[in-house]
Amino acid sequence: MWPFHPSAGAWETVRLKYFRNPHAALCPGSGLYAFFNGDNILGTMGAYPMPITLDGSVHAGHLLADWAVLPQHQYGRAAGSLWNALLGLPGRKFTTIGSRAAQRVFEKRAARIRSGSNAVAVLRPFEVTLLRAQRLEGYAYPSPLLLDQGALPQSVEARLADSFRAPMPYHTSGTAFVVRDREFWDLVCSVRLLDAAIPLNLGSATGEGNVVLRLLEVGRFRYAILLAMQLVPASFENARNVGALLRQALLAMGVAMIRLVDGDELTSEVLRFLSLFVFRREHFWYAIRRPSDTFQLEDVRWWLTNADADSLWGGSQPIAPHS
Repeated sequence: MWPFHPSAGAWETVRLKYFRNPHAALCPGSGLYAFFNGDNILGTMGAYPMPITLDGSVHAGHLLADWAVLPQHQYGRAAGSLWNALLGLPGRKFTTIGSRAAQRVFEKRAARIRSGSNAVAVLRPFEVTLLRAQRLEGYAYPSPLLLDQGALPQSVEARLADSFRAPMPYHTSGTAFVVRDREFWDLVCSVRLLDAAIPLNLGSATGEGNVVLRLLEVGRFRYAILLAMQLVPASFENARNVGALLRQALLAMGVAMIRLVDGDELTSEVLRFLSLFVFRREHFWYAIRRPSDTFQLEDVRWWLTNADADSLWGGSQPIAPHS
């Protein structure tokens, strides 16, 4: 079954997201699990590390991902054994409810978490209309665009500054989020062929901004997904300047739109100067309640972004290894 399952992608993606991920040490039991019948794999399920920080304390957690069980075994021992094994791991349990098979497993067991809104900032309206009308986003691959200095505005560089630190929500007190530091993002940005991740340092008149994007394209269309953004200083004036500069950089790169999670006031301010056309809808995550949970879902604010989905590692590859 692996790696022919459509969500599997390259095996290197599995190694990166589960075994080389620096967060695995904070979340015991992280990894990809399989149910074997002799030499045959009947199903897989992943425990993607997702350590939650709340008021300075770190709580172990896993995002249940890469659910792939053969259809004839989705209501049998294989699915049940995988489910019980992963639910028994220490820490909280989350899911994004992706494929139809995963929906059947999770939707009746998981509770919704509200975390900001999914925003689409349109930069090239005509191209976005064609891209979305033809539903091409699901066919996109990492963009091969060469980001030399000539392709970017003068004060923008394709790197993370030495001052880069883990992005944080504007209000940290009483907010649950995942701290992703320099080690994590250096790993993500080191495998652009797999995950399409590109770092940018934007030097504004009031400070600087560091962002990590997924740069994807399909045919003539190119779009971006914002994974991380750090503002230095974290002020509204700097947010306005970084938003305007990021707009210039994206247009210079031929990007038609950018998708991001608008989860706090600073991100909203960046969006105001990034595009005049921003479309939003509610952003949901899902959690499976466990007796061992160290706090209740409803008692905290949540700041979860595109960086927290296991899909940030990509998995698509230009040439299938078995073709």
